[in-house]
Amino acid sequence: MKKITLDCYTSRPDVYEYSQISKSTDYLPAWWKKLPASKCPVTGELNSQRTMKSCPGFTDFFKNSYTLPLWSDLKLAALENDWGYQFADEQSVVETHDTAQYEGFMPEAQHFKILSPWKLVCNKPIKWAFVAPTWHDLDAKILSGVVDYYYQNATHINLFLNRPKEIILPLHTPLAHLIPLTEEKIELRHHLVSYNELMRLEKPTLTFTKAYYTIKRLINERSK
Repeated sequence: MKKITLDCYTSRPDVYEYSQISKSTDYLPAWWKKLPASKCPVTGELNSQRTMKSCPGFTDFFKNSYTLPLWSDLKLAALENDWGYQFADEQSVVETHDTAQYEGFMPEAQHFKILSPWKLVCNKPIKWAFVAPTWHDLDAKILSGVVDYYYQNATHINLFLNRPKEIILPLHTPLAHLIPLTEEKIELRHHLVSYNELMRLEKPTLTFTKAYYTIKRLINERSK
């Protein structure tokens, strides 16, 4: 059986060197690391009190997912009638979507789209849960979804910040957990490539609507 590989590509040497996507156990929350495995009771009971250090729902989540970390300090500002950002690396980019695209969802908040320098390619069409890092204390709402890196390659982060508010997200802040929706083993590989080679990986937008489903159909037809 052909093994599953997830190839992670970037054209930025700084990102490749210092901020690689890796197992989520490399990004365990600081509060969790400080927890003891159990606590002695203060009520005179014989049984000790277990902590989340032994919670399989938590530990299995981190053992079976990968984390996309922030590659530079980032300041986000959600003003009353405007928005702004600043990266410490002075080259990364944040965009926003028109409110008409999500009308009725969090009208009191500002949308931000952090453009990720990573493009992912999976050699099999499997689903990946793109999950917000809820166990980390972030003062922003990062959105979750389901993606398939056989048909698309982007890893951009969508988030909302209530107005008015300014926050700073530090280097290596977990932005998303990637969970393969399969029990097959995954081999994670990283590649530093030229910008032109990185752009060759990007799937084109060929139609005004349902562009993802169009490219998916064309890829499947070509592979028959």
